Amino acid sequence: MKEFTNEGRTRYYGLRIGDKVVERHDGLSDMVGTVVEFDGFDNNRVHVQLPSGKIVPCVAEWLEVAEKIEDIQKKEKEQK
Repeated sequence: MKEFTNEGRTRYYGLRIGDKVVERHDGLSDMVGTVVEFDGFDNNRVHVQLPSGKIVPCVAEWLEVAEKIEDIQKKEKEQK
């Protein structure tokens, strides 16, 4: 079975594994991290790794993409 990657960004509020995200509350940036896992049963729950290395569950609709994984991979490829 093929791994679900949300390539079309149609689920999990458009998030993909590897996206850098910012959590927003009242217009303030509370947290920055990287999406590392989807919750298989809940389309609105993802797990985010913080800069400290800690992995926390988050509500997908409360996150905004700061940098897409596609852009991160493109930058890495260009640097090689």
